[in-house]
Amino acid sequence: MNQKSQNMRTLLSDSKFVSEDYRTKDLLGFDNFISQLLIKTEATPKRSLIGIVGDYGTGKSVMLENLKTRVVDQVHWVHFDAWRYPERNNLWEGFVLDFVSQVSPHDFKQVLKEIDGTSGDANKKLIETFDLTVGTLTNIFVAPGIGTVANKAIDKLSYFANTSPARRVFQIQEIFEKLLAKIDQPICIVVEDADRSGDAGIYFIETLSQFLKNLAVKNEVKVFIPIARKSFQSDKHDAYIKALDIIEFFNIGSRDLTKFVEKVFNLEVIENDLNKNHITEWLQRLISHYKLTIRDIKSIIRNGEGQYKALQAGKYNPDPRIVLIIEACKFVDENIAGVERNVYDYVIINQNRIPNGSQVELVLFAIAQNTTIEQMADILNDLNSNPSVFRRQLRFVDDDKYIHANHNIDSGLPIQLEGQFSLPSYYLL
Repeated sequence: MNQKSQNMRTLLSDSKFVSEDYRTKDLLGFDNFISQLLIKTEATPKRSLIGIVGDYGTGKSVMLENLKTRVVDQVHWVHFDAWRYPERNNLWEGFVLDFVSQVSPHDFKQVLKEIDGTSGDANKKLIETFDLTVGTLTNIFVAPGIGTVANKAIDKLSYFANTSPARRVFQIQEIFEKLLAKIDQPICIVVEDADRSGDAGIYFIETLSQFLKNLAVKNEVKVFIPIARKSFQSDKHDAYIKALDIIEFFNIGSRDLTKFVEKVFNLEVIENDLNKNHITEWLQRLISHYKLTIRDIKSIIRNGEGQYKALQAGKYNPDPRIVLIIEACKFVDENIAGVERNVYDYVIINQNRIPNGSQVELVLFAIAQNTTIEQMADILNDLNSNPSVFRRQLRFVDDDKYIHANHNIDSGLPIQLEGQFSLPSYYLL
């Protein structure tokens, strides 16, 4: 890293807060939802499937990871990601192997032998290594006439699909039931991405539900299954209803993002209450008005970080709030003259003008007038306000022609020119 990049200002306090990883701290205030979910889970049967329904990217997995911190000392916690297994018809095998590796790792080799059916096979020998910290299996084969294929990681289930005598689900379930019989502590399992595994994922959920209901062992087993709303409302709806014991609906639409903003952004970016108001309100409007998800928000912030640094490298002095607004425009559509249009495309095509009456215009005017977004909304909606305060038109202009003339090139803020508010066009680079 050169000295120039080290001296650049940054949007973020730490990039990990906007990474695409469910293993992160709760910055969205899930505490109340988690408390209520735990109460409801206690009221379910001893062995239950709990569906968590919400849009993609709303934080269901993050919420469950934070629920884990509440109970991990009292239960065995197991995380199973169906998306890791490309051969969807082998989800049961993957489930059992992930389970034993996390709950009873000393039994892993024996369970692997029972599943892969290689014991006593003179023609093949499976040499396995298993990294217990990440749950990754590496298979190395030694086969007569073929030679050794060393250091080649082969998906375990692609092998099982061709060789395992225990293909049928009930045989795998017998292996699983023997494992459960050896465990006294309650068990919580998160099954991720079964909803993205098509019919195989639904079949897995249905058979897991029946398996738990018919168990003869004493274990308490609670299974949490995040489900995308789109999948829940599809033709698989009845299957979910039948298999799940309770269903909780997860929504971030009204969630306060103040804690998120305070943790994610560099203190220089939210140096005062007004800056914090602009960023917090803008992100919340992206969720409530434009229906974006927290995954979208994180992506916008990551993109904004790159653009913020790129503009600084180009000798500009951008305002971080405006960088975030313009990056978000690429993600949102606005109803313009009865037609849904991407806001960023509209700006580029329509002479660099922000859509009149849009949320984007509202937030930029608040920045220009150095006031809160709520106060600016009141001004714009007040029919008795003086219309000469400014014309409701905001545009991007060539900075050499307009901004230099007003000696505001270093501000990066909207300024009033020719009765209109204008922004330097470098934001659109």
